[in-house]
Amino acid sequence: MIKLITLFMTLLLAACNPSNATGSGVVNSSSLIAAVDMAASVHKLDNKLLLSVAYVESKFDVKARNGSSVGLMQVHLRYHRDKFKGASVFNPYANMFVGAQILKECMNKMDNNVKKALRCYNGGGDKNYPAKVLKQLQVFKKEK
Repeated sequence: MIKLITLFMTLLLAACNPSNATGSGVVNSSSLIAAVDMAASVHKLDNKLLLSVAYVESKFDVKARNGSSVGLMQVHLRYHRDKFKGASVFNPYANMFVGAQILKECMNKMDNNVKKALRCYNGGGDKNYPAKVLKQLQVFKKEK
């Protein structure tokens, strides 16, 4: 069932207009919230956790690049390009969806331990990464 949902969402995302960003590349808030809510719902993740990862990874810049990591969720294309199934890696919905899929895989692999899953998502490169995301998560939880 998850594979069917993933395929359906990927095809839908491929058809979406990737230009939901401002000229600077920062996605507008309504598009960001829609992308986060959609991805969180499909992958059964906390939407504020996804929002926190996107903030730490890209400061909500859909055009963000760091080596072969791209977009809102800084998806590493060397390992995850195939998950986009033809959708633009800079499409905020597609990037959020794929990033959420990767985080969910990490959560499953790490027995739902959030800190370990965040370390997995980050690839272990930044030892402070889980703390950064969890700190941002607390900020978003305080906001309404």
